[in-house]
Amino acid sequence: MLKHWSNLKANKTILIGAPRTGGYYVYDKLYDSSYTNFDEILFCKNNVDCKKVIEDKINNFNLSLKCVAKVIPGQTPFDKKFIKRQCFKLCEMADQIIYTQRKNTFEQVISYAVAVKQFDIEDVTPWRRNRKVFNQELHDSDLDKAFNTLADYHNLVTEIFNKYPSKVFTLEDLEYKPYPNRYIYTGSWTVPYNFKMLESNG
Repeated sequence: MLKHWSNLKANKTILIGAPRTGGYYVYDKLYDSSYTNFDEILFCKNNVDCKKVIEDKINNFNLSLKCVAKVIPGQTPFDKKFIKRQCFKLCEMADQIIYTQRKNTFEQVISYAVAVKQFDIEDVTPWRRNRKVFNQELHDSDLDKAFNTLADYHNLVTEIFNKYPSKVFTLEDLEYKPYPNRYIYTGSWTVPYNFKMLESNG
């Protein structure tokens, strides 16, 4: 397993995926402190200057010799044309593109809905393993909204993959451990459909 991961190291890598697909797990397996971590490169807290912030981060990524960035398409307040332009630009810069996905759409939606409920612009823990325990109820409207958002993300990832096919990691196929504070949903909401799986090309 370790040999498998070490063979995937590259000088300039982007990890592309929708939220809750194991991007941080893959990052932790591949990279150490010798790499510049651009984290979620399309994320920006300040909506006033976001385009400049994102474009500056992408330019710095291009100038870095050993670096990695997570790319979550749609993670900006801008239209899809701008988002795709930035994603395509990053794909052209990268030595390696890795896509992450998840088989269990239902669990992905639950996890995402919980993170959204706990979200605070200054606190990233809702998206990490050490997030607080969530004891509130998830309503159907929360899950419908989470599903629709993830569907938009997934469609963007698929569009990028069709233009830049590469290696795909599926979370459930990896030796990962679910969050220790995983939320157990006991309601009756059902996922409208499962997201179509990408087929690895790397």
